[in-house]
Amino acid sequence: MKFSQLNNLLRITGCISVILFCLNTSYAQSNQDSHDIRIVVPEASSIAISGESGGGIQLAPTAPIEAGMALDFESAKDQSLWLNYSAVSQEGKAIYVKISEGEVPSGTNLQVNATQLSADGNGNLGQANGSVTLSTTNQQLISGIITCYTGDGSEKGRQLAYSLVTTSQYGSIQATSNQVITVCYTITD
Repeated sequence: MKFSQLNNLLRITGCISVILFCLNTSYAQSNQDSHDIRIVVPEASSIAISGESGGGIQLAPTAPIEAGMALDFESAKDQSLWLNYSAVSQEGKAIYVKISEGEVPSGTNLQVNATQLSADGNGNLGQANGSVTLSTTNQQLISGIITCYTGDGSEKGRQLAYSLVTTSQYGSIQATSNQVITVCYTITD
């Protein structure tokens, strides 16, 4: 075999090798691909008070209509406000309540209960802890809230039942014309 024939044979073999390599590479490519997606669901909580009265209420016992009778505290009740809340959490949250400004008149207590739960929400809305006598210290009103929403507005969420009641010290009650108390609700993060 001559050098030129050998050279031509090497060229042909080289070209065939390149063609086979290219064909093999193109057939080895996948018809699938993938990528990662990062999903982030933020932890969140919010709370609001809703009602027809715009959030302000008045509690007043009825004056006695006959001599020798006591103040009638049955009329010193209100159920016009609703507690709306939303939460996204892996751990239980709670709602606390306290008096943030003002003082309850002596001889009386202010109580609140998160009573009726509307059917508008969804999720783990927690459990109401019953009636709470308000003070300047945070007290747990609802516990065990996980991920939920109550709905927004009046007649959605939990109905708040306020009562002004007399203590065992009736003699210390004093007349007041306009005692304003600010009640603060907090949902834990």
